[in-house]
Amino acid sequence: MYRAARKNPITRLIVAQKAELKRRIDSDPRLTKDFKFLLNKTGWDPATLLQFLYWDSNMMHADAQRIIGSEKARTWPIAFETLETTLKNIVRV
Repeated sequence: MYRAARKNPITRLIVAQKAELKRRIDSDPRLTKDFKFLLNKTGWDPATLLQFLYWDSNMMHADAQRIIGSEKARTWPIAFETLETTLKNIVRV
């Protein structure tokens, strides 16, 4: 099961992004100081804090415009007939 998960492209992307986040923290003295401060305050191990920081930073990128854009890309282009039917139904309502 773990071997299959490691081969998953999404899992590989997450691992690579977490490694990049750790590299960025280690390369910036201010971020390193903040990371150590949070470790001391929370009492968590570094891997746990890194995991939470990674997921929180990804959530910050999920603004409304980005979600709408990805949903539009998933559903567009809409067929002309579907659009015409929808408009007629809206006018009827």
